[in-house]
Amino acid sequence: SFSLSTVSQTSTVDADVSVDQQLPRAHTCFFSINLPRYSCDNVMAERLKYAMYNCIEMDADFRLADTE
Repeated sequence: SFSLSTVSQTSTVDADVSVDQQLPRAHTCFFSINLPRYSCDNVMAERLKYAMYNCIEMDADFRLADTE
């Protein structure tokens, strides 16, 4: 099943970037997505759409390409 979780505000990942500017992080092998605590639903929707349409790699794809 699919899992949805939020990212801790104290996380060091993207700590220097505003929460509303952070993108969600997906883990396709675990069917899960981590969402920052966005300020509102509209920001969350914008960030999810941006991530879906602009994703350039999935999981370890970039590492696999280096070994081929």
